Amino acid sequence: MCNGLPLAKELKKYTEKIRLVSRNPRRVNETDELFTVDATNPAQLSEVIAGSEVVYVTIGFQYNIKVWQSLWPPFMRTVMDDCKANNAKLVFFDNVYLYDKSAIPFMTENSAINPPSRKGEVRKQLHEMIINEVEKGSLTALIGQGSRFLRSGYQ
Repeated sequence: MCNGLPLAKELKKYTEKIRLVSRNPRRVNETDELFTVDATNPAQLSEVIAGSEVVYVTIGFQYNIKVWQSLWPPFMRTVMDDCKANNAKLVFFDNVYLYDKSAIPFMTENSAINPPSRKGEVRKQLHEMIINEVEKGSLTALIGQGSRFLRSGYQ
């Protein structure tokens, strides 16, 4: 599961306005705003995204294919729609599951998207959702992809 702790620490260098959103948010920086949210509740997501300039998605749903298939797409749709409504940029911290096995570990923007798993198919779906909105010019977004092993060193 990804967590936003390292990101919140880093963002403090650039802004005092940081909202930490989670089931059980904990303050990282003295000035953080904390919001307890159910990520499956669109109204709660809309409320915390309202007024944001940048929305960083570092959530990790239960590592189960049925959960991923049922929760990820509607969650991402809600986040994207709220980003568009608030003219907020979206930064999605993703994994590398959507890439063809031959692309790993040397992925580039041109690496083959050919998920070798059902979880990879879900990630491909999210990727396509975001990229389609970006290409239409309705959303400004960045998808940062990395292995979970790269994140595991954070305390």
